[in-house]
Amino acid sequence: MNDIAFILLGPIIIGTAIGIYLDKALTMKIPIFTMSFALMSIIFGMYTVFKRYSK
Repeated sequence: MNDIAFILLGPIIIGTAIGIYLDKALTMKIPIFTMSFALMSIIFGMYTVFKRYSK
């Protein structure tokens, strides 16, 4: 049960970092990739926690 923080924060940090990198590399005015990758990472982290602890 102590690994919930790592299960949630790991994908969120990695996904947000990828989004920030893509936004800077493509010189986007609106951080579309950051928002979309962060949202997908949050959903993925919540899904992983739900699947692991719903037993």
